[in-house]
Amino acid sequence: MDWINEKAKTLRQGAIRAMFDKASTMDNVISMGIGEPDMATPELVCRAGNEALEKGITHYTPNAGTPALRRAIAEKSNLKGVGYDPTTEIIITNGGMGALSLLFLVLLNPGDEVLIQDPQWLNYVAQVRYCGGEAVRVPTDLEHNFTMQPEAIEQRITPRTKALMINSPNNPTGMTLPRGLLEAALRICRAQGTRVLLDECFLDFLQQRDALTAKPLLQTAPNLVILKAFTKLYAMAGVRLGYCLCANTALLEAMQERRVTVMGETHALPSPFFVLATQNPIELEGTFPLPEAQLDRFLFKINVNRTPADVLARIVLNREMGVEPEISPVLNAQELQELMQMARNVAIPEVVADYIGRLVNATHPGESEASGGVKYGASPRAALGLAAAAKARALRHGRAFCSFEDVQAVIHPVLEHRILLNHTARLDGQTPAAVINRLVREIPAQNKPLPDSLAAAKIH
Repeated sequence: MDWINEKAKTLRQGAIRAMFDKASTMDNVISMGIGEPDMATPELVCRAGNEALEKGITHYTPNAGTPALRRAIAEKSNLKGVGYDPTTEIIITNGGMGALSLLFLVLLNPGDEVLIQDPQWLNYVAQVRYCGGEAVRVPTDLEHNFTMQPEAIEQRITPRTKALMINSPNNPTGMTLPRGLLEAALRICRAQGTRVLLDECFLDFLQQRDALTAKPLLQTAPNLVILKAFTKLYAMAGVRLGYCLCANTALLEAMQERRVTVMGETHALPSPFFVLATQNPIELEGTFPLPEAQLDRFLFKINVNRTPADVLARIVLNREMGVEPEISPVLNAQELQELMQMARNVAIPEVVADYIGRLVNATHPGESEASGGVKYGASPRAALGLAAAAKARALRHGRAFCSFEDVQAVIHPVLEHRILLNHTARLDGQTPAAVINRLVREIPAQNKPLPDSLAAAKIH
């Protein structure tokens, strides 16, 4: 009986591996078959591996990888200004090819097509075929620096196309796909319901890697999947450790577009609505901080103090007597919308707007003495948040304009989650709150008299 299945019969060893195997049996030969660095694995990585073995950290892990590793990858990305949710956007794999194998097994049905740039690394074609798909080559040429052109993709994409495979920098041409061409490919594929699989395993060797990576596009391209590996940069080819990044846009969609999409069906959110995220500062095991890109869309970060003793006593007595807590509405939706419109109509004098601009600008490294220890300062969204919060506070105090005092009163909840400290500052115990306090002391309000028309205005 022939016990080998038909798929296995089609497998052949690639020429690259054949040359590698032959070279390993010879002396005084330089092997140029396998793409890996000519350096040893960094000492820090080796030491960490030894410590893990000595401590017995050798047992089963969650399918998506240990929370600690996924959190570390997310935090490293956050420090570069790109945010990821390690629970839903990062999965650890058995090398970059392990990630690709999982993707093809999940995506492909028999006969599904995958577009692949040509020339390309031959393993892509072999994996597609083994998973039941059909590889469709997209030719490139020297005239266009071996980059896939949008018209070439459009000519070959069909309803059967499940994915477009891109390797940037490319093996073997060394081509790096420009951002504009990648965005064009994403648009074409999204219209067809096609995923774009981007292998960036060689990108970390380039000095311009932060400018060339497609990571920022994950926030707006739900059909993009990025494959990364520790194989190349850390010379860990034998360890087989990689990871996969993909977009989880539900939170961003709700906050930015006022709708959510679940199982392909889009639902508009009622107006008004708000998004609330909570985090217990004690029970953090298995939880993750929100990525920076998502944090920046929250207007406030509010630190909730512990419950006072008298309130705790009342809770205990009510519980003992079976008294249910009463929740009474303060406003209905229409009244809240009317107040929101009134807050929008509150004026911001030019001198106050200037103060907001100087405060936010001073949060960035090198812009003020107060920003010492800051890795990344607040975004333009922070300035808009300060203005909106200051206007709401002015409305509460019955004024038709906002003042310097309003800005100072709301600066902590608006900015604390938008200021990222560097590693040294965190080790020294610095906090964003301390940075903000220094900012308020250092940056003068330039409290010029407000125009008489605004100073006399009152809201009754």
